[in-house]
Amino acid sequence: MIHLLLVKIFLSILFLTNSIDAVPIVDYKPLLLGEIDELMDQIYSINNLSKECVDAYTKIHDCPFSDDSLISYDRLCNNLSECKDIFKTFEDFEKVMAPCNNSYEYNNELFLKYNGIARFFIQHIEAYCFEDENGKLCPISERLRSDDINTNILVVNSDEEVRDRIDNIKYYPNQIIKDTKFDLLKENCYSEKCKYHLLDYIGNCWTEINYLTEEEVEFKKKQISYILGDKCF
Repeated sequence: MIHLLLVKIFLSILFLTNSIDAVPIVDYKPLLLGEIDELMDQIYSINNLSKECVDAYTKIHDCPFSDDSLISYDRLCNNLSECKDIFKTFEDFEKVMAPCNNSYEYNNELFLKYNGIARFFIQHIEAYCFEDENGKLCPISERLRSDDINTNILVVNSDEEVRDRIDNIKYYPNQIIKDTKFDLLKENCYSEKCKYHLLDYIGNCWTEINYLTEEEVEFKKKQISYILGDKCF
């Protein structure tokens, strides 16, 4: 069983470091583990919190992973959609937290802490959930789901494998989409929505790799030019 808390800690580490040359994860993990555990222990130890308030805290803590979201991609994508709604604006977040009657300052602190983690994660995992104009899964999402070697997150059994799959989503355009004919890109060209999703996904992935070789920079340009060009229609 995958330990969801450890997955979240990893994601928060990624958000804070956000560099391939950042301080090793091991240096951050104890601090973040203690911080998140302390926050949730404080919440659950307050006896006078209403059930509705505890549910609100659980909802944001389970964003973007709920207990059952890794059972199927339908659940993962539904949970991801709910997570995006929670953090769409601070006002939306305040509505979720309304049962707790927190101060504006405290809600703002929570929002800033969890919003960064959630948005960073959504940027990667929503690639599993891209759909065309008819609600059919885009080919790039089908490939990410079915690639058991690199990116299928539902076939793993450990925290380490989850971390690897999340990382592989980011590096997929650089490491997997290698052929010069761009067949993996072309199969998404039938749909304007899939093209838009693909362009956004590839742009985000390359942007997160802070240090690129000249060859990688050129390859990035070729991928983007292909999606925007006449051959992708």
